[in-house]
Amino acid sequence: MLDRDLPPRAQTSRKPRQVRDPLRTEPGNGVGKLFALTYLIMAPRPLTLGWLATVLLASSLGFAEPAASVVRVGPAKAGAAVDARTRAAVRAVVKRHISQAQLDPALRAYTISPALVQLRRYVDADGSPPSLVCVIELALFDDQKKLIGSVRGSAKAVPADKREALNAAARAAVAELPQLLAALERSQSKARIVAAR
Repeated sequence: MLDRDLPPRAQTSRKPRQVRDPLRTEPGNGVGKLFALTYLIMAPRPLTLGWLATVLLASSLGFAEPAASVVRVGPAKAGAAVDARTRAAVRAVVKRHISQAQLDPALRAYTISPALVQLRRYVDADGSPPSLVCVIELALFDDQKKLIGSVRGSAKAVPADKREALNAAARAAVAELPQLLAALERSQSKARIVAAR
């Protein structure tokens, strides 16, 4: 059988399917144009928004400052030979270490009175670099200005550096405060038990 003997194939005309664009507006439809423009502006773009969130988070972490301490720290006490600048430095470094140690809630009921007990320079006869020994005391007072307890911290800076010695001694003194607070809590608990009997 030859191809010419076959019946002619039915030819059908298929129109291409038209997909309506949700952003397409009819001519003269001002509301539709406004909606399309708003959609284009407000359409979320995951990559852009994610990048923006990352930048904002990094900026907030990079420039965030630690919260100011609410612990009451009185003026630093020291001998007559200690100048006002050193006294102010002692108070500032104590406040900074208390804030970094996050002891604010536990110390809120007390006032801390720092004292520079010792700041002495030592020179050895063997020709080694001079050293600076620093001792800082922290005394705790209640609202009635009654002494509750005290701790001390000491440090030795070699070579002699006043700022380093003050910083290390204050850090050592603040590190002793949790033990003092724990002892105060035990004492107060015993007093409450005795009073309840």
